[in-house]
Amino acid sequence: MSRRAQANWRRWLPPVIAAVLVIMLVAALTRPDHSGKAGSPLLDKPAPAFTLRSLDGVEVRLTSLKGRPVVVNFWASWCVPCRDEAPLLRSLSETQSDQGLAVWESRFRSQRCKMPGTSFGRTPWPTPA
Repeated sequence: MSRRAQANWRRWLPPVIAAVLVIMLVAALTRPDHSGKAGSPLLDKPAPAFTLRSLDGVEVRLTSLKGRPVVVNFWASWCVPCRDEAPLLRSLSETQSDQGLAVWESRFRSQRCKMPGTSFGRTPWPTPA
């Protein structure tokens, strides 16, 4: 092989390898998963029964809401995305509750993390005490 042919070959090899890798990556990311293992193992199964206590001290059982759509949100005061989604869930609760939607909030409390000013105040949905 001549020096010129070697130079051309070496010049084109990295872009060709990069293009092949990009094509393989795109194919792997866009190919649907047919293994049947995607998603949660709890999909299409009833939620386990549990009870939450509201801020007013009233116990609310999940089984009492059977047949209604229910959103249960677990969050922590130190979790920035959790705080960002709280107003969205509050708005969802206010606008969709007349259509049967129940939105529950469950806040994680850590003895190690006591941050002042992290309370969102009273919420229109049950929160465990």
